[in-house]
Amino acid sequence: MPSDLSLVEIDSLEIQVIIDNELDPLSQPAPDTVHLAGGTMPLIALSTSPALQPGERGNAVKEFRMEDICCSAHGLSIMITATQGDVKRTVLFDTGPEEQAWERNVNRLKADISQIDLIVLSHWHRDHSGGMLKAIDMIHQAKKSKSDDNKVVVDVHPSRPDYRGFALGDKIVSLEADPSFQEITNHGATLNKHYETHAVLDNMFLVSGEIPRETTYENGVKFGMRFDQSENEWISDEKIADERFLTCRGIVVFTGCSHAGVVNTSRYASKLVNNNDGKDQSNVPLHAIVGGYHLATASDVKNIDATVSDLKSLDPAIMMAGHCTGWRAKFCIERAMPASGTAHSLWRFTTRAPPRQSPFSQLRQQRRFVHPNEFRPLVPPSPSSLGKAAPAKTYTRTRKWLRRLVYISLTTGVICAIDRTFYASSLTRTTRTFALGLLVAIDYKINFRPNPPFAESIAAVHQRNAERLSDLLRHNGGLYLKIGQAIAMQSAILPPEFQKMFSRMFDDAPQNDWKDVERVIREDFGKPVEDVFGVSFTGDPTKGVMERKARASASVAQVHWARLADGREVAIKIQKREIAAQVQWDLWAFKIVSFIYSKWFDIPFYNLVPFVSERLFLETDFENEARNAEQMAEFVANEPRLRNRVYIPKVYHELSSKRVMTAEWIEGVRLWDKDAITRPWRGGWREGSPGSHGTPLDPPDKQIPSREELARRSVASLKIKPERTHWKGWKERGGLGLSLKEVMTTMVDLFSAQMFLWGWVHCDPHPGNIFVRRQPNGKPEIVLIDHGLYIQMTPTFRHQYSRFWKALMTLDNKTLKEIAGQWGVNNPDIFASATLMRPYRGGNMSTAKGIERLSKEERANRSYEMQQAARKAIREILGDETKWPRELIFIGRNLRIVQGNNQFLGSPVNRVKITATWASRALVESPDIPLSQRIRNFGGHIVFHFVLFTSDLVFYISKIRQLLGWGGGMEDDIEKQMKIMAKDMGVELDDNLFEG
Repeated sequence: MPSDLSLVEIDSLEIQVIIDNELDPLSQPAPDTVHLAGGTMPLIALSTSPALQPGERGNAVKEFRMEDICCSAHGLSIMITATQGDVKRTVLFDTGPEEQAWERNVNRLKADISQIDLIVLSHWHRDHSGGMLKAIDMIHQAKKSKSDDNKVVVDVHPSRPDYRGFALGDKIVSLEADPSFQEITNHGATLNKHYETHAVLDNMFLVSGEIPRETTYENGVKFGMRFDQSENEWISDEKIADERFLTCRGIVVFTGCSHAGVVNTSRYASKLVNNNDGKDQSNVPLHAIVGGYHLATASDVKNIDATVSDLKSLDPAIMMAGHCTGWRAKFCIERAMPASGTAHSLWRFTTRAPPRQSPFSQLRQQRRFVHPNEFRPLVPPSPSSLGKAAPAKTYTRTRKWLRRLVYISLTTGVICAIDRTFYASSLTRTTRTFALGLLVAIDYKINFRPNPPFAESIAAVHQRNAERLSDLLRHNGGLYLKIGQAIAMQSAILPPEFQKMFSRMFDDAPQNDWKDVERVIREDFGKPVEDVFGVSFTGDPTKGVMERKARASASVAQVHWARLADGREVAIKIQKREIAAQVQWDLWAFKIVSFIYSKWFDIPFYNLVPFVSERLFLETDFENEARNAEQMAEFVANEPRLRNRVYIPKVYHELSSKRVMTAEWIEGVRLWDKDAITRPWRGGWREGSPGSHGTPLDPPDKQIPSREELARRSVASLKIKPERTHWKGWKERGGLGLSLKEVMTTMVDLFSAQMFLWGWVHCDPHPGNIFVRRQPNGKPEIVLIDHGLYIQMTPTFRHQYSRFWKALMTLDNKTLKEIAGQWGVNNPDIFASATLMRPYRGGNMSTAKGIERLSKEERANRSYEMQQAARKAIREILGDETKWPRELIFIGRNLRIVQGNNQFLGSPVNRVKITATWASRALVESPDIPLSQRIRNFGGHIVFHFVLFTSDLVFYISKIRQLLGWGGGMEDDIEKQMKIMAKDMGVELDDNLFEG
């Protein structure tokens, strides 16, 4: 190979595109200097299609077969043959992304690959190197068929990365590894490694070194990464410094991807050819740019105009934009340079000089004489040549509107079908939400006044809008029910009509079909249900069993019972299939509607919405739920006061994913079954209820159905799980025989420890998520499930919250005001009452005194003014939104549900005292507080116990009144006081508000 870089003049250049992203066997190239030689349907039909017998099908001579058409693939491979006199040299530029596509297209194009002397790899990316090893093998085989034993040479850049990839946010996606140097030589090729620019094949071609970056807008591969195996880390690789181009005198530039920029590449090619021409600064024109222009991704679109403008100044005769060139870029090129664009498809082209101009370098100067598409001035035709005008069509107004109606209906139908099929009706649900949200907003804007013009009263306005919102949430289902529950957390600040509606926002929903369950499991695990869980639905005795009918179904997921082959009984929680497609749309709609309402009605709650949305989104991540469950189990195990009283079910990670969670099956009594908890124990002395504190479940009282029974009965509705009721005794009249006081004490202790000791709070402790079991020693055991909704409190906030609760009990108004100020609360009295779930008797009582003036107003005005006062109270509680701790939303929900549970069980414990005691105790025990401060807090804790005597006195007075039939218990007394106080503040509380 000559050592100089000057290129020889060539007579013609044949370009055979073997692999490209696009396939177009129909279109013809435009310029006369490009001659089609193969790859289109007519030429395939004449050269490749099998012949027919004379007369077999009339006068048809060939049968065209679709299997003879090439295939497209994401990559690039071009075979280039240069001719100078009688000498022909051929180079293969890149090998495409995969071996099958390269082999298929070579065979269908009938490409003569035996003449390939050299393979040049533009850069190390799999879409250019993937077919390398197959190409080497096929080239050698083709050469041997012609008695040519020469090995093909492979020209590469020495800097081969271990792996390349790209970053998606904080995640990295790796590409497949390129063929290694060893693999290339093992397949019989000769390997040439070059950093620098060098000439090849008798100086007919030039291979560049690293391409200089000169333009400001061509910045490489955004988020490109490469893996350094020696350091075991990914590093940024946006420049793709190993990229090279191939060029020949003429100038024809072959670029693989143009990661360096197609303008930088073309300018550098012109500079290389002209500066190494052997003459003093020759001016060989740019004839063609062939290959990928790297103008396809979203980040490239903004650079298209600048790129096309600079390309136009280079004035190439032919532009064959392919591979990574998007349709926008091709359109802009065709619009800016209409005479130069040529399709880059799976064809073979020959470009040569016109007659009497054999030197290829002079082709550009003869362009005006060979292009049929040159510019000609536009000459208008004469009127006489146009003929008689056809009469205009006329349509009746009815037909016009009917046609429009048909178009609109068809378009709507297509959109709805696509939305239902691919997006789980997310667009329909969102549209329904926006429409109803607008209707409700307009209704309140018009009618929220003392005498509504289109309603009997403000209460009637509330009632109809509460029904509208309730219908929307139930109709949309899924995450909308969760959003309804999130609104229900703060239902105390809503009118009574909304309180009644949202108090019924239970987490129930119809089950998904079994085929949807199977699809979710297959998508997450890549295997069918039987293989994932080792179960059989045909009675195989070596396998486990699983119920296809869910034992429980909620808005987001449903739970199935299964017994694994090793005997473990598990609860398999499976997310409903449509949730994954709907969740982002639903949360987006929630944020938009909340933003509009907060601005329109001047209630500063939108800053809380992102935090609520984040928690709701995390509820759909079952891996997060599994982590929460394990963290809570660890906290309980390390706390001696709760270790033997609380149980968290085990999670089986090997059978779990983001949408499937498998956990230990729990047998127990729900908290709402008060009779089953308190009825006498019939299960035997020193015996516990099934599975208590992790012990094995009792032997089943009936055998699992046999293969014959499974075949005989409907598997879809078959209940296989043993019903363990032996502990209830004869006629199942027995119960757990437990004290409600001990049960409720354990529950309040657990959630108080979460708030004040650990800062890891379960925010959905409704009775359905709490099981009660009897231990062998006769004590209760609380089992907590459904760990999807948690909030984490920082040590600082947890310390503040503990001090706040202690100050509530001691009427320490100074501390209350200090902490409330740090949280941005403008009215500590209101917030203190909301926290205690009872009227706070400290402070200045300014709110209650201010309301007294309104009690003498006439009825209609009073209702309006009261609700205006309620809105003002909300603003005072939220105060400075930037300071207000978002965690208080969910902590308040926890407190309200726990209070409702205590009230439902008949107020067996002094909930406020227990909660406050844990708050004071945390100030003594917390390791986050300095030792000196903890010692001072210990003294305060002793004094605090004396203060709590007053709370005990109130509690026992309530118990005596309850026993005498004069009251319902302490929680009922508190609720009555809260109703009186809330009414003074403009809020009417529903009777069922505190039931959780």
